Amino acid sequence: MARIRDTSYDKSVVYEPSEDSFLLADAVAEEIWSREKRKESNALRRLDDDDENDFDDENDEEEEEFVSVEIGVGSGYVLCSHAMRFCEEMKERLQRKQREDDSKTKKKCRRVWRFLGVDVNEKAVEHAKETMRRHGLRVVGDDEEEEKEDFDEDDSSSSRYSIEIFRGDMLEDDRFYRRRINAKKKKTEEVKEEERKKKPIDVLLFNPPYVVTPSEEIYDPSTKSSSLSSSLTAAWAGGVRGREVVDRILYDIKSWLRPNGGTFLVVAYAQNDIEEMMEILSNQDGMRVERAKWTKADEESLVVLKAVRL
Repeated sequence: MARIRDTSYDKSVVYEPSEDSFLLADAVAEEIWSREKRKESNALRRLDDDDENDFDDENDEEEEEFVSVEIGVGSGYVLCSHAMRFCEEMKERLQRKQREDDSKTKKKCRRVWRFLGVDVNEKAVEHAKETMRRHGLRVVGDDEEEEKEDFDEDDSSSSRYSIEIFRGDMLEDDRFYRRRINAKKKKTEEVKEEERKKKPIDVLLFNPPYVVTPSEEIYDPSTKSSSLSSSLTAAWAGGVRGREVVDRILYDIKSWLRPNGGTFLVVAYAQNDIEEMMEILSNQDGMRVERAKWTKADEESLVVLKAVRL
């Protein structure tokens, strides 16, 4: 896990790591990285397959990437913990392969795990980047040696990672899409139309603003307000039933997850109508939904819901 003492935040402008943050980080460790969960995790299955399969250089780029996204990255505590566990996993694989001393392990793994953190609060973006750096993790855009690998390139376990943290509203940024030009003939003229297609996500994390508030208290990123207090409000003001923000994507989660194991972990509060949230996710054909973890905080129940695309 990320270390609190090395987590960067100023609680006057950025959400301080709290019980919900710790609960989500624990859920990521148990539901994504635990050995017991490997069979249902598409991303980890594909990592394990690296030991047995050669990769064709013509493979689609998105198939070579494992993608983890945290919406509302805040201080970066959860995403940092997730990325650190990846580094541990890779080091363990390196040690295991060295012990095996098998000719199969001499081929290189070209796969990359991309960690993306997005937040409407520009101050949170900077603090999250600093949290990564304090834990020895490189962030895209740093002036350091970008080309330096975290694992020996001469070894087959030289899987790489990239961490990119940026300001944005939910999953609306172009980084979450690939663009395709479609040519259509209309009468005698050929018209080219640009289409945005969602990139598949392996792990999607969201600790949304879930506190019940009047709708007008919800932060509106379209105003591009420079008010620090309103940016901080974005971390907790959830509107009616505390659901107005998370509902923006809740009904369409399946379309974002990679088939055969893409996983969504979301924090919910008792007053958010957890049963209805589970029903909304379950009604998306081919999704398995369950309560992954729960705890009590300030005499209220906090739950992490897990939805897996089958």
